Amino acid sequence: MFLSPPKQGEQPGKKKRKTELQPPPKKRESKRESQSEEERIQKARDYEGKERARAFIPAWLDQFPWLRFDKEKNEMFCEPCRHFPSISDKTCSLYKGNSTFRKTLLDCHDPSKKQEMCAAAAQAKIAGENSVVARILRGLSKMQDELRAGMSNLFHVAYFVVKSERPFADFPVLVDLNRRTGAKMPLCYHHDKACARFFVDIYQFIYDPILAEVKSARFFSVMIDGATDKAILEQEIVYVRYLDSTKRPKNVFFSIEHVKRANAKGLYALIMGAFARGRVDDWKKRLVGFGADGAAVNFGKDNGVQALLKRDIAYLIALHCVAHRAERGLVDSLKELDKLKALHQNLKWLYKHYKFSPKALHELRLVADALEEKVLKPTNLAGARFLPYIHKANKIVCESYAVFVTYFQDLLSTDRRPKPSPKVRGRAYRILTFLMDYDNVLFSYFMRDTFEALSELSLNFQKDSLTVCDAVEALETCSLKLVDLQFEPTEGMQEVIDAVSETGLFRGTKLKYVNEGQILFLRKKVIDVLIKHLEKRFQDLQKGSVPSKCAIFNPSQWPSDRQELAAYGKQDFADICEHYQPLMDEHSVTTKMLKSEFILYKSYAAARTLRMPQIFSGILCDTERCKQYKGLSILFEVYLVLAVNTAVCERGFSCMKRVKNDWRSCLGTEQLSRLMFSSIEGPSMDNFDAAGAVEKWWTSGNRARRPGFNPWQKEQEQEIRDDLYEDLVLMDQEAEQEENVRQEAIFDELGLEAENVAAGDKRLAEALDDSDESDIDESDIDTFLKDH
Repeated sequence: MFLSPPKQGEQPGKKKRKTELQPPPKKRESKRESQSEEERIQKARDYEGKERARAFIPAWLDQFPWLRFDKEKNEMFCEPCRHFPSISDKTCSLYKGNSTFRKTLLDCHDPSKKQEMCAAAAQAKIAGENSVVARILRGLSKMQDELRAGMSNLFHVAYFVVKSERPFADFPVLVDLNRRTGAKMPLCYHHDKACARFFVDIYQFIYDPILAEVKSARFFSVMIDGATDKAILEQEIVYVRYLDSTKRPKNVFFSIEHVKRANAKGLYALIMGAFARGRVDDWKKRLVGFGADGAAVNFGKDNGVQALLKRDIAYLIALHCVAHRAERGLVDSLKELDKLKALHQNLKWLYKHYKFSPKALHELRLVADALEEKVLKPTNLAGARFLPYIHKANKIVCESYAVFVTYFQDLLSTDRRPKPSPKVRGRAYRILTFLMDYDNVLFSYFMRDTFEALSELSLNFQKDSLTVCDAVEALETCSLKLVDLQFEPTEGMQEVIDAVSETGLFRGTKLKYVNEGQILFLRKKVIDVLIKHLEKRFQDLQKGSVPSKCAIFNPSQWPSDRQELAAYGKQDFADICEHYQPLMDEHSVTTKMLKSEFILYKSYAAARTLRMPQIFSGILCDTERCKQYKGLSILFEVYLVLAVNTAVCERGFSCMKRVKNDWRSCLGTEQLSRLMFSSIEGPSMDNFDAAGAVEKWWTSGNRARRPGFNPWQKEQEQEIRDDLYEDLVLMDQEAEQEENVRQEAIFDELGLEAENVAAGDKRLAEALDDSDESDIDESDIDTFLKDH
């Protein structure tokens, strides 16, 4: 045997271990192990779906009597479950229809509780109303009706909490109160968390129909405004204006959004997010108007929100709120008229004097009681509705003039103790000096009538049904009223003039600096300045803009001559058609069609005495007229939904302040939006029907609702049984102890008597032994026995 020479690094004569000679062979991976888990799952799915084609086996119909097979759709289903959807499990594939054809699915569905109930219902239907199963089902239905009535009562209480803007914590108290009055209430869902859960379904029940109306509307406008809530978070409110089923404008609260960036791009993204959450995908195709206040972020020419919207919607009409315009017109007049500015300043001092001093307000009312007059607390001049506020403040001073003068005279009296502070005395001196000036008194009464006309204008501008022509008409009416005040003294001014000329006093006060000519000259100047600034603010609605040109559809402005009427408004109508040309192209309407329809509209509207919005609504409600005015009906609807004012946004913020108060400042934006929507758009308590909301709650959960089920009922019953058992055991033990004591007492008594008898017998025996029987009488024996 020849040995091979040692290799390099090995010692001769030594044998290497087997493990050192070569590594262990690697285990060969099988084909199954080399595949990943995902690949195996996907391969199994492909095999089941493509390679292995499953088919329905007719023998299953005999094995499962409830099974049916639809050859056209190639699916199997459970017939009883489809016939009774209120009982069955709607999430089961055999209810919808199954095409996988697995027997394991049938084996699982056959013993299920839902299937058994549906089968029992089907059997009862076949057997008739007199069957036992039918009577049981009628009993179950009656029990469900009682439970549904109780749940409806709970939902009515929950809706009252939301509608009255109360916290959810009031829900348990109101439920207990209703139960005390005899209302049927379930034994569960009595806590505030249940109220919050019910509110989600109530909100969805109210929100879905309104959202459906918005989605079905052909055109709409959006209105936005911003404010800060109690949590010092900036919120932006969004309203939508569209035509309802009667083709009348309707403003609807859409949502309230938290403002992350208060610039134009941030607000634009906020509007897009609001429509995205409402699932209104094609909102840009139907948006025709935009309304907001006059902030630069909204109406910036190049980078405002309206500019960003017009990049996508060329025919969009953006309108500054007319109520805010009227307010800004008066502010502009204050800067130009010193007399009006002085009146405004003194009204502010009056408000501050009584706002921060309950003592001053109490003394004012004491003075009014002494003079036998009524007085109201001076109000603030600032607010969302500026003109009605300042009108009310000035009206209070004019009606309670004598009370205010008497109070400030007493406040400045040298006999008053303690004396007010120098600051209070200085303010009182300025107010009293203003009130005792003859010109100022005449001017205050003149402005009372002037503010009344402006306040009426502002209230008209705040109507939800306002249109562009209505706004222009209201402005023209106000201008005529103001011009009329220039020529003759108002009723209040005439009262002051007559009183001073007769007695030299006005309501017991001697006025100073009598100079009637100056105030008459100033009256004309005030009216001219007010009209000038109002017309400046509303010049785009009066002339030049597309909304102002819509006045050609107003029959009240048409000429009476037929030839002039035929040529009336041609150029303005051409400008309107040019502006809305992209919109007309989308609806396949040509300019020629519009011109012929405009002539037809003139003949139709000239014979009617209705207002223009009423004529438009009448045409839109008539199907035949809409077909006749295919192009004009688009213009009519666009005109009616234009957002002329945003007063509804200010009312929305008033609701926000009531809902998100100091005690609920942690409300999230989503929950705040739901609460505000239910409070603003929800029906009244008399018109709210909780049946629909209960049905939505019953079917909206992932699991079946069980309002009558108490998961701790068995444990409670077992505890009661255990307690009863313990009581019985204790009672048994006590009874046994009493019986033992009684028996021991009896045994003791019997033992004593036995001892006495034994002692008597012993003594008797001894007596018998000592004497002879002849000496003993039977009567003695009887006497002895009786004694012992």
